[in-house]
Amino acid sequence: MGRHHCVDCDEYLCKIWLTSHKRIRLTANHNILQGSKFSPVKLHGGPSQPVGEFCEFHKQELVTDICMTHRQIICGKCKTSKNRKCADLRKATDICGKQAVSRLQSELKVLLIELKVLEQKRTNDVETLSHEREATIKEIQDLRKQFNLLFDRLEENNEGSTTHC
Repeated sequence: MGRHHCVDCDEYLCKIWLTSHKRIRLTANHNILQGSKFSPVKLHGGPSQPVGEFCEFHKQELVTDICMTHRQIICGKCKTSKNRKCADLRKATDICGKQAVSRLQSELKVLLIELKVLEQKRTNDVETLSHEREATIKEIQDLRKQFNLLFDRLEENNEGSTTHC
């Protein structure tokens, strides 16, 4: 059973996990209760625990870990496949607790939507700039034709005036 409870993460910690919890910069200042101030329920540690959110890559799998290398919230399948060589994998509940992971995942979804909107805006802006560029080139070509006509007239007038002298 966990003899310590992190109030901020809402997680129970054994002595070993308590030491790790205090070393991680994100959790070092969390409020930790000792055994007599709460009733211990479970031992924290062992396999990664799901945090209630589904993996972006494996839609039926719950998130259990965070890949610090790729800055991604991942499930067990990701951990054993595409992230198996990543050096810095951490249990999601060790870092910030179930509620915080859920909140972060929601915020990531909002950011992803905003990113897609910005991407579409950028695509539209590129198209607009392309059309404006084509219009500007055509306008320059038209002006060049007009200038050439004017220069041709000036040249004709100049030739005509020199023959009369």
